[in-house]
Amino acid sequence: MPKLFNFHRYDNFLDKKLNKQILNYCIENKNLFLDSKVSYNTDKIEVDKKFRVALSYSNLGEFEKLIKNSILEKFEEFCEILKITPFEIESIELGLAAHGHGAFFKPHIDTHVKHEKQHKGRVISAVYYFFTEPKQFEGGELILYPFEFLPGNDEKTRLTPMNNSLVIFPSFGLHEVSPVICPNLEFENWRFAINCWINK
Repeated sequence: MPKLFNFHRYDNFLDKKLNKQILNYCIENKNLFLDSKVSYNTDKIEVDKKFRVALSYSNLGEFEKLIKNSILEKFEEFCEILKITPFEIESIELGLAAHGHGAFFKPHIDTHVKHEKQHKGRVISAVYYFFTEPKQFEGGELILYPFEFLPGNDEKTRLTPMNNSLVIFPSFGLHEVSPVICPNLEFENWRFAINCWINK
């Protein structure tokens, strides 16, 4: 039987006012979100709607520094929880993602990814969730898959998105986003996330 890697969810990760401001920022810039791209361990980065459906926007504006500082403040704690030896951080990647009806991301890992900035390697992945309350969409769970090659009795874990929460896990862990169900909902009621990667 397989063993699941370590992960953790932080509730109320950011100040409530900041949480709302980030949501408003996304809504105000909805026309700048574009189809999300994926990489296949090559120099090619492209839209593949058989593998991932979402909208992305890489500019967090004034919130980029605030989010990075919040991540850095917890870095040593992240390493302890995930049982990862602390390392020198080369960079922190951030990206906004918006998930409307039918959005999904098939099972994948975040390591060994070639991308525009050519970072050395993703070690810790984190996903910050935020959305309009009360929540109007269904689905969009983060599914974490155990390692088939390690002994254990673990099943895959499904984490329901919670507003203002942050989930951390090792970037080499297999994970996916289940389909989002929100027919006829306006953009402001979608599932939003900030994807974060701490690079070594």
